[in-house]
Amino acid sequence: MVPRSRGNTAETLTSLPIKLLATIVSYLPNRDIKSLRLSSQLLHEIAHLRIERVFLSADQRNLDVFRAVADHEVFRQHIQEIIWDDTRLLLPPRFSVLDYGRNPREQGSCAGAELWYINACRENIADLRRYQTDSTGLAGSIERAEQDVASTVWLKESLALYEKLSREQKENIRINADVEAFEYGLKQFPALKRVTVTPVTHARIFHPLYQTPMIRTFPPGFNYPIPCGWPTHKENHPDISVWSDLHELWKDRWRGVRAALHVLARDREHHNVSELLFDVNQLNTGINGTILEQPCEELLNLLSILKQPGFKRLDLAIICPNQHERGWPIFCNGNLRDVLRVAVDLEHFSFKANVSVLQENSSSDIYFSNIRLDTVFPVGQ
Repeated sequence: MVPRSRGNTAETLTSLPIKLLATIVSYLPNRDIKSLRLSSQLLHEIAHLRIERVFLSADQRNLDVFRAVADHEVFRQHIQEIIWDDTRLLLPPRFSVLDYGRNPREQGSCAGAELWYINACRENIADLRRYQTDSTGLAGSIERAEQDVASTVWLKESLALYEKLSREQKENIRINADVEAFEYGLKQFPALKRVTVTPVTHARIFHPLYQTPMIRTFPPGFNYPIPCGWPTHKENHPDISVWSDLHELWKDRWRGVRAALHVLARDREHHNVSELLFDVNQLNTGINGTILEQPCEELLNLLSILKQPGFKRLDLAIICPNQHERGWPIFCNGNLRDVLRVAVDLEHFSFKANVSVLQENSSSDIYFSNIRLDTVFPVGQ
């Protein structure tokens, strides 16, 4: 028997008919294709990476990769989707605090930033333990994470990296680097058809929803405060007040949403985007639904996008603050119906509305009025 080796494997593959070899390669993930391309000149020419989507955020690594793909004459031709990570790293507090809920011996001489960081990482571990009931193979990760949190060396190195990433992200937001990259991508990706904006890229520690370039460059086992995305009702935060009453600072919680809507509407004659997804991955969050209550820039931008010939898909997730107290204006005023009505080529529409705990648990007509379906959606048209 011939010993197995990289050289023999490469020779065996290259002896196959080209069409058969290309078919085999088409089933391989990109990480295997990268290795295969290094094994011989023929495989380097046949085995091409499949890059059909790119990730965007205010993170420097994500921006660098996004720009590199946009400038690559081969890769940019195949990009069909931009996934915008609409989260940002929380900045550590700069003041000293005491965590009265913990043993003082655990607190040591931690300053506010260090204590905040440790507590966030401990919360991640607790979340992993809850998640462990539905998944296997997490025991080792949990044990290592617990050992790390107890190490002062780990704390110093991990917090330093996190603060560096936070500062870079803050600066990129200040100079609008992510929005400018998005504008550039619309020009550079001729096959682009879908834009996805999501607040749940990082999801759960060690188990992100998307393996973005930023996340791929993290050190093994990197435990960090999960970036905040869009608010939920549980936060009881000003962000989920009526849109017209919100300060720009609170509206900027949906920075990616607002920027994507603005640029797609403004440049609608210069791109071929036909699908717009606001993906919350089943979490109880979404865009502030009160943008549907009265004309505003975001609603008008959405209207302009949907009016474009050939627009085919909209996935819309909203959060509905205080609707029962005000007669459910989001659903009764007909604005959503009228916006959807202009999308004459729409083939797919997904709608998710998140209401408060009070509204969810109440079966009283005081909270849920009888709302006709044709008041909310353009059915039968």
